Amino acid sequence: MKLTEGQKSLIFVLVGIVVVMLSYFLIASPIIADASTISAEVTQLTAKYNDLVAKESKRATYEEETAQFKEDFDLVVAKFPVTLDQENIITFFDGFEKKSDMGLVVDDMTLEVPTQFYVIGGGAIGTDGTVAATTAATTAATTAVATTAAATGTTATVGTPTTTVVGTAPVDNSMIVYKTSIPVHYKGFYDNIKDFLEYVQSYKYRMTIDSISVSYDPEKMVYEGDFTLTQYAIFSADRENLDKIDLENVDTGVDNIFEGTGDSSSTGTKLDAYDEDNGVAIEKDNDFYVMLSPTTSDVDGKIIGQSGAGKEENIISSDINDSENVTFKFTETDGKKYVTYSINSEEKELEVTNSDNVTILITSTDLIDKEDLNEAVITISNEMSIPVYVKVVGDENASRVSISKSGSVKVYK
Repeated sequence: MKLTEGQKSLIFVLVGIVVVMLSYFLIASPIIADASTISAEVTQLTAKYNDLVAKESKRATYEEETAQFKEDFDLVVAKFPVTLDQENIITFFDGFEKKSDMGLVVDDMTLEVPTQFYVIGGGAIGTDGTVAATTAATTAATTAVATTAAATGTTATVGTPTTTVVGTAPVDNSMIVYKTSIPVHYKGFYDNIKDFLEYVQSYKYRMTIDSISVSYDPEKMVYEGDFTLTQYAIFSADRENLDKIDLENVDTGVDNIFEGTGDSSSTGTKLDAYDEDNGVAIEKDNDFYVMLSPTTSDVDGKIIGQSGAGKEENIISSDINDSENVTFKFTETDGKKYVTYSINSEEKELEVTNSDNVTILITSTDLIDKEDLNEAVITISNEMSIPVYVKVVGDENASRVSISKSGSVKVYK
């Protein structure tokens, strides 16, 4: 069949339309799409540029605020030690005992191994060593993936946080918080308990008392109980440990750790000057004395003094029928030795002229009945370069006298 001129014209028109359409879809459409994408990117970049320009105009303010934040942050971190070494924990309690002259007696304390429980900027540490709480960045990423998955009908897969704890070294130089809980049994007077709470509150490092129990003996006016003290530390690779205790110069090798025989930590000589007769010689020749007796006797129930004739002015006494703190504190300054002895708040300070050692005689009796409440908590602290020897006579049942000591002190009973 022969096509007419009209039919030919129509075919040419149709072919032209197909060519135009193919040209649009194959050439023009991608160009338009690219142009739209570029336009969107230009809009985003323009907005980002404008934002950066606005931030640049406030650069000085941001830098100042950042520096202030870092300073404030460092001040908070400085309130926590780098580690929780046991020697530092013992030093904490020893510091209170010295401050309070052992008015509060810690007779049972358990030291536990510090545990990692938090990553600053991360969250709590789980039992498997991973950070339980996700960071803000991880949370944002999780939300974005979940939103995209819901829109497209696909399954969202989000990785777990990568910040973990391995051994004692933080990952990515993170700051890891450690803690240790210390159960303590104590005994003392009401003021001693308040002093301890104040000591914890004003201590250079932050800690908490998580629980405390108090029982009261109205006859002896003594408080007793338990508390749990929690201490914290913040460790990171770039924090310097300023509290490390040097144990290289601590003398060791005592014969009996409970009696103190062996090398003295202050003199380097054995505390054995009166071992031959178990301190009997001190009964006849002593430098200071303590006399304890029922308050119903003819003399005061507690008497402290300096031995020798004409030393009556150095006597301190108390006739309170109750448990009281009796202290001897020996110190040495510029080659001179001193002693301060006291019954509660009343005290005497004297110079010690001895060159070899100092001796104290404590004479006492057992409690006679339930009405006899005259007891003494005797604390002997020695910071001199010479030792102190103590002989206790009487009080066979150790009912009237209890002794605590620090430094080069040997007690014979």
